[in-house]
Amino acid sequence: MHLLHIQHVVFLALCMLLILTNAGMYRGIGGVGKFLLYNVCLLIAAIAVLLRGQIPDPLSIVGATGTFFVGYYVLMLGLEDLFGRRRGQRFVQAALVVLGLIAVVQYGVITPNTSRRLLLFSLVLGLQQWNAAGVILFQSHRAKWKMGLPMAVMLFLLGCGNFVRLVGIHSTGAPSNYLESGFFLQSIVIFTTCLQCGIIVAYVWITMALLRQDLEVQASTDSLTGLLNRRAIEVAANRELQKLRRKSTRVCALAMDLDAFKGINDEHGHRGGDAALVAVANCLRSALRPDDLAARVGGDEFLVILPATNLAMAEVIAEKVRTCVADLEISHEQAVFRVTTSVGFAELTDDSSASWDQLMTHCDRAMYAVKRSGGNQALTTAV
Repeated sequence: MHLLHIQHVVFLALCMLLILTNAGMYRGIGGVGKFLLYNVCLLIAAIAVLLRGQIPDPLSIVGATGTFFVGYYVLMLGLEDLFGRRRGQRFVQAALVVLGLIAVVQYGVITPNTSRRLLLFSLVLGLQQWNAAGVILFQSHRAKWKMGLPMAVMLFLLGCGNFVRLVGIHSTGAPSNYLESGFFLQSIVIFTTCLQCGIIVAYVWITMALLRQDLEVQASTDSLTGLLNRRAIEVAANRELQKLRRKSTRVCALAMDLDAFKGINDEHGHRGGDAALVAVANCLRSALRPDDLAARVGGDEFLVILPATNLAMAEVIAEKVRTCVADLEISHEQAVFRVTTSVGFAELTDDSSASWDQLMTHCDRAMYAVKRSGGNQALTTAV
């Protein structure tokens, strides 16, 4: 047994322990079971190599090379859980596994030929690793692409290492023992071992980043409507206020409150009220522009920030929102009902000394004026 083989097994065992000790944190994160199985496959392969000479050669060869092929197929399935599936890549990976297993059985058991077996092993494994890297590199979601880039680079380098080994074997023939065949092939073994363990560490890093993103979304999102919550809209408001003072632009805000919402809850129950809130939130999404920000800040209270918007534009948007809500037909159980909203809006300009709180005060004042006049209108007051 060579020390490097023992270290390989130990490193992979530690990687598996890393996944298992944090498994409870990965609930809802794709691929954890598949990455664990990938680690198991690599560990079996490393143990088979470690026991070479102590177990029959066919068993060692099939155990070492076959589980590598299966492991990288499973790895690709795990990457698809994280980054999405691309047409054809899974089929290519499966075809490579079949080709690799045929080569292992043919040149490792039926008609042993070490050079051909290692050449085909390096070729198939390198293509598998590049194909798996493609799942990440061809990812259209920019945030996920950046998150997975370190793992994609490691997979690409692993593939390069296998093709370097292929060239070396083709040029000099297959060594009887990698670790006694000179510095070059020893370096390839160390290089690939480090990258294999690095992929597991990269997966743990990706899951941590995804968990952090989920927590940030939960902290800033209203769970019922999917709109921003009060905390998130206040952060956005401060950002827009800074932009207002720095770039001499304008910003408007809308304050909305559903009319007679208590009556809806009394007549249709709280689930009926929830259905109304979700429908209004969908109305806001359809009526607002991409840069506008909408939040649910209370029971039936909504707030909208309109960046780079003057009062005339805000009036058009406010009326569009009001009309959209008034046209809703909300279905709950066997009942269909309607809802209206009171909208107050105001503008903050770069030369105004008013604060954001004052802007909200004017929006609220306009909204309550609408309520007193019967609701279902949009009204403004000057700041």
